[in-house]
Amino acid sequence: MRKSLYKHNEKVTGFEFDNIGSVKIRYFLKIKLDNAFDKVCTFICKNPSDADATVSDPTINILSELLHTRENCYEIGTIYIVNVYPFYEPNSENLFELLKNINILSPDKHRFMKTKNLGTILRICGESDHVIAAWGENPNGFPKEIYNQDIHKLENELRSNGITTGHLHWKGKELTDTGYYFHPGRKSVSDLMIKW
Repeated sequence: MRKSLYKHNEKVTGFEFDNIGSVKIRYFLKIKLDNAFDKVCTFICKNPSDADATVSDPTINILSELLHTRENCYEIGTIYIVNVYPFYEPNSENLFELLKNINILSPDKHRFMKTKNLGTILRICGESDHVIAAWGENPNGFPKEIYNQDIHKLENELRSNGITTGHLHWKGKELTDTGYYFHPGRKSVSDLMIKW
């Protein structure tokens, strides 16, 4: 598979990576857009796919395109990407199995990384001008009740820390047919809007 490069002169200016065995982890990715604006927007997505310090992925390309094609980029100059699950997995249908295997491989490190990920999300969101909930629906193969528990826990933590979220509208809709915030993946930029 051909890797995607950042295409709008964006610069990755911060990140934190880790691993459990061969499983890569990304706590956050900080990207400076090609403009002079200074507002910071954090997108909370589901899990990392491929993007790192040098290679982008479709989700980040869509978010960058969305911001670069709007008048004044919503005055956003820097974006952070954080995730409900910090574990790299390009196929979200494999995410639940990956999480189960990580927990078996190293339950203590798995708990530590979940706690660290939540702390990272809360810290970065607390320092941001805007926060966008963009985690999408529970993936195929991921038990809905477990996914919903994880999402509700994160939403409660955000609220209890005074952090409010906006979200993406797609084709004029606020939520998916099953009631989740939209994830930007596989969507036309012309059909997306950010609502604070």
